[in-house]
Amino acid sequence: MATEPILFEAQAGQEQGPILEAIGQSLKKEFETLRAKRSPIEDEWLKDAAQYMGQYDSSVKIPKGESRLFIPRTRTKVRTLDARVGEIVLPVNKKLWDIAPSPEPELPPERKEWLTNMLTQSALERGIDPSAITKDHLRDLEMELAQAAAKRMSIKVADVLEEGQYYKEARKVYQSGHRYGLGIFKGPLLDKREMKHWIPREDGQGFEVKRASKTIPYLYQVKVWDFYADFTADNLYESDFFLETHTFNKKELLALGKREDFLGDVIKKYVKDYPDGDKEWAAFQLDLFNISRINPSDQGSEPRKKYFVAERWGCFDVSDLREMGVPL
Repeated sequence: MATEPILFEAQAGQEQGPILEAIGQSLKKEFETLRAKRSPIEDEWLKDAAQYMGQYDSSVKIPKGESRLFIPRTRTKVRTLDARVGEIVLPVNKKLWDIAPSPEPELPPERKEWLTNMLTQSALERGIDPSAITKDHLRDLEMELAQAAAKRMSIKVADVLEEGQYYKEARKVYQSGHRYGLGIFKGPLLDKREMKHWIPREDGQGFEVKRASKTIPYLYQVKVWDFYADFTADNLYESDFFLETHTFNKKELLALGKREDFLGDVIKKYVKDYPDGDKEWAAFQLDLFNISRINPSDQGSEPRKKYFVAERWGCFDVSDLREMGVPL
């Protein structure tokens, strides 16, 4: 199996177009297979969605003239469970995790050397024989340094979790689990953001804006409807890949083309060829509209100028790449 990203360049007289076309067709075929295999699971999710919304699913046939009353107890039970689980896993003003050093922390060699030199210098300044410094003295100072580092790291992690919307997304995950039996958390991922800082001017006359790029870790909830797993694996750790689908507008799709890891010219050409988008509602999405009492043909509900994007995480078999014409 290929476990590293494979970058290829067109050989002399060889165009990338046919290779990209072959890769695209292979990925499309893979997605169609996953969609067909997931269909029975979608039927179960649709039943869950209908029950949560206080409706009978499409398989229930009620004879004419009989009551169609549905007592909406499911939503009440789910929301009660959401609240109770939230109090346990995400309590207000209470941190359920901590960072602490191990009983015998291991400092980097250069840090140990600095600590030994500092103790020696301090002993000489106080007229104490450096040989009187014992391993216990050194171990106590190592623990103090480790505890201080753990405290700083704890503050940093708390800031990252808050800035990365962890608590907001975690609620979505367990709420999805209560509603569909599955909640998906994705991450940590990295996002580059441009930050503005106001710094004093060199001439002392006021302040000026300085822009700097900052890398921020984040996580987010993946909706069960957007997730496609490797059905040949028993669990996520044994999976060779997974897919996540997105719906992008034209601006979002073109923004991908500005990244170094995307082919900008290919994306621009595709948008030019399909100015009104290529998004079509899947069968389960139409069923969800029906459950939510939304008419997809109403204004604002049609996927106008929207693009379907599939994001694949995983690896390719080398033999498959050769069949696609990728030079290895």
